[in-house]
Amino acid sequence: MTKIIGICGISGSGKTFYLNKLKNDSSVSPITIVSFDDYYKPIHLQTKDKNGKINFDLPSALNLQKFLDDIGNLKNGIPVEFEKYHFNNSSKSKVISILEPAPIIVLEGIFIFHFKEIFDLINYKIYIEADLDTTFERRKKRDIVERGLKENEVIYQWENHVLPSYHEFILPYKQHADMILHNENPKDFSFESLKMKEIIISLKSNEK
Repeated sequence: MTKIIGICGISGSGKTFYLNKLKNDSSVSPITIVSFDDYYKPIHLQTKDKNGKINFDLPSALNLQKFLDDIGNLKNGIPVEFEKYHFNNSSKSKVISILEPAPIIVLEGIFIFHFKEIFDLINYKIYIEADLDTTFERRKKRDIVERGLKENEVIYQWENHVLPSYHEFILPYKQHADMILHNENPKDFSFESLKMKEIIISLKSNEK
């Protein structure tokens, strides 16, 4: 039976960074990583705030049903295909990704604990945290480089979208995690990534 690991945390906490380091590690492969960030609804379906700015930091911004359908297919041994989301960055070319079934499926995203339909599918829940100043700097660098935003746009989103969403839809679920990892400096990463590897290996071993 397929085991599902869920990894949650505020934007910039290091979810994707951890997983990019682990996914090619021979001691944990094969695993399939499904990022909720690839399931955002089209721009015209997004909610705007009181100033007319699109708010991507709401649970309603994501296509929950498509995410659930793809997880269901992967659990049933069926590969899934989707177009990676680029947050309205026109400089990014269209990328189609294919995910293959695996004994371990890792779900990562800021809202995967908030949705009960996803929460109930997860066998082991990991919450990644970091100092808010650290996560802001990471988010700023990423959004400027990868999403083509200006610094003032990043600051606006952080203050008006990210932080309110974090306190309402993310932080309350920390108490439900099976493991809390810290990611504020390289020493944290080296130690905590080892703990994550041990969990994945343990879950795989239980399937044998």
